[in-house]
Amino acid sequence: MVRERLTQPRRRRFGEWGVLLLLALVSLVLFTPRIYGADEIKYFAPLRSFYFDGDFHYENEYAYFIERDPVAHAGLVPYRDTVTSTGYRLNDGTIGAALLWSPFYIAADVYVVVTGWFGSEVPRDGYSSPYIWAVCLGSMFWGTGGLFLTYRLCREYADTASSTAAIVGIWFATPVVFYLYITPPMGHANSLFAVSLFVFIWLHTRDERQMWEWIVLGASAGLMVLVRELNGVFLLAPFVDELFEAWDAYRVARVESALDSRGLITAWWGRFKQLFHYEGVSSAPEPEAPKPPPTLRYRLGLGVFIFGNLLAVTGMLLPAFGFANGRMVGVIAVILVAGEIISWSSIVLLGKEGFKELKTRLFSVLKRTPSGEPVSLRRHRVGGSLLALHVAAQFLALVFPIAAHFGTAADGTFPTVLGLHRPEQLNWFVGLLVASEALFFAGVYTLGADWWGRFRALFRS
Repeated sequence: MVRERLTQPRRRRFGEWGVLLLLALVSLVLFTPRIYGADEIKYFAPLRSFYFDGDFHYENEYAYFIERDPVAHAGLVPYRDTVTSTGYRLNDGTIGAALLWSPFYIAADVYVVVTGWFGSEVPRDGYSSPYIWAVCLGSMFWGTGGLFLTYRLCREYADTASSTAAIVGIWFATPVVFYLYITPPMGHANSLFAVSLFVFIWLHTRDERQMWEWIVLGASAGLMVLVRELNGVFLLAPFVDELFEAWDAYRVARVESALDSRGLITAWWGRFKQLFHYEGVSSAPEPEAPKPPPTLRYRLGLGVFIFGNLLAVTGMLLPAFGFANGRMVGVIAVILVAGEIISWSSIVLLGKEGFKELKTRLFSVLKRTPSGEPVSLRRHRVGGSLLALHVAAQFLALVFPIAAHFGTAADGTFPTVLGLHRPEQLNWFVGLLVASEALFFAGVYTLGADWWGRFRALFRS
């Protein structure tokens, strides 16, 4: 549990933050806005390439820096000259830093455009001084913000003096000072912020985490890993924490429950066997209580939910029709992400009860057979076969990404899987996923209400 924040007068709190703000201002004398090393260029290249060129081909970015200093950037030559099977240049840097820099980079571009109207000759090429300053200031801003978040976390557990001493030590007695001021275009300062934000959100939503808090926590986790892949190790903290919470809950339930572990397993196994047992008589459908007419807020939420899912389905179908080439790959990714975000945002309009109502309506067709008729033995077998095909299609679809992950050559060439080349693999992967979902719904509908009820009973205490 996170300890309650130490209460203190407003003036004293301002004094605490004042010390940190003063340190941040004094430290500006160390600030060195430049892009020098090869690793810094790899972090910078996606931002400049996407913003100015509208793609992720880094050949011109690599060539620009190599021509400026062939000796210092000699390590970029293999990245510039190596072309993958998809026609791209290699880049082992992540895009998280570019995402965090983008507001500053856009502001720098606006500055260059506006000053150009008044006669400034600063080139609008993405490489000139304002753009370099922008990404460096962005790293310093986010890194300092990460230190402030860390201080805020320290104050949950310790007094002012101890927390301040800890932050000053992190600030100036670790590599943070180097990545914050000397080589800010590296991803480390942004990583400090992303990790601090994730830990801050995790600790402050531990007690009773609602749906929107889970979404925010997941988004912060995604940003943290996008900035640096190694940050994924911090995901173990909430995972282990949840394991301990689950273990404590299990021990309490075990003491209070009349059934021992053997009885629980026996009961669950009995329910599981019922999934494969045919019952010729279908139970009569339960009468449904009259429901009030849907509100305007519910209808708006339903519209947002449908629109978001239509976007997601469109993004999944485009590769199947051969639209996964060139810039369309980025467009499809944006469509998929936008569809997911819009779908989840419908929860704000639907609310908890509205979301439950929507879920009930979506699955109502799966909970009954036409006219309440009993399911025949033949229909039961057909439904079971459809579910078996659903599982098989899911596993078969996984063959392609697994083979691509472990079989990709050093030059980026993708392996041939089941006699299929990369574009055909993508089409089959999407097609199998769509087919598996259709098979699942068809199988559950075919098996009817009784089977669906027995399946849900597996996950009830």
